Amino acid sequence: GSKTGLVDTPPGNYSFGISRVDGVSQYVASSAPLSNAWSIVTGVPVDRYQREIIKLRRTIVISCALLIPFYVIVAWIVAFGVTRPIMTLAGTISRFGKGDLAARCPELPGDESRMLGKAFNDMADDINDLVEKVYAEQGMKRDAELRSLRMQINPHFLYNTLDTINWLARSQGAENIGELVKALGDLLRSTIDGKESVTLNDEIQSLSNYVRIQKYRYGDRLTVNFEIAPATSGLLVPKLILQPLIENSIYHGIEHAYGNGEIRVSSALDSGTLILRIEDTGVGMTEDQLRVLNQEMASEDIGKSDSIGVNNVRRRIHTLYGENYGLAIDSELGEGTTVTVRIPAL
Repeated sequence: GSKTGLVDTPPGNYSFGISRVDGVSQYVASSAPLSNAWSIVTGVPVDRYQREIIKLRRTIVISCALLIPFYVIVAWIVAFGVTRPIMTLAGTISRFGKGDLAARCPELPGDESRMLGKAFNDMADDINDLVEKVYAEQGMKRDAELRSLRMQINPHFLYNTLDTINWLARSQGAENIGELVKALGDLLRSTIDGKESVTLNDEIQSLSNYVRIQKYRYGDRLTVNFEIAPATSGLLVPKLILQPLIENSIYHGIEHAYGNGEIRVSSALDSGTLILRIEDTGVGMTEDQLRVLNQEMASEDIGKSDSIGVNNVRRRIHTLYGENYGLAIDSELGEGTTVTVRIPAL
């Protein structure tokens, strides 16, 4: 090669290789011949090229040595940020599973984690509600069993005694006493029966015996009318669900009113719901009295309520059918009171 970088090369050839130029090893590249048959030759000393490669390699190694720990730290932070909410949720679930029903997951970062935490909290609330309902149902069932046991003390002896009184009264011409005793016997028989639910027709029959007994006390002052829709007479209702409401209408409404009083018991169907209404023409209630009564109905402690019968009916309905069913009370002073019962039409 020439010191000017122009060498005479075979036409049409391109070459690259290592050659010694002026006693120095160089990478030499020559172009194809130009129009004047000359070629451009470029040479780079091998040691200079290798120094550049070594320098680049050192730069890459140093960069990797600095960046790898940085990326490891970033990856650990990201991973910890992802796993920490899951670990928090897992710890809350573990406490809940061991009996801590008050355990709730705090608000977690991230949309997905937040959704999981909310779903768990909702589930825990539902479980707590279910446990409370089960406890309430078991408590009411236990109380009902105790009352039933107390009422079933030798019932046959009680029936036989009432039959004897009935026979004795009729034999001596006291027909009214005989009818009263028979109504009482039929009412007690239906009360002691162990069935939880009866047809509305049977409930009205039992209620008629109760009304017949009250009529002997109040006479013409008390009138009770039944307006039962035929389509509802075969539907199932909790036993003795109406008697406490009729009793309230008599003792808190009709008894304190001037003149005669009337109670109307009616039934209707509304989109799969059985609606029972007890309307009286008694003294009614003021707004304050009605508010206090509603507060007592909302109380979980029946023993502190002055309306134990009404409250018992409300809690029985909630326990059997859920919070969507129950009873409502409307009243106006001097006009009377209306109690509306809503239960599923079964």
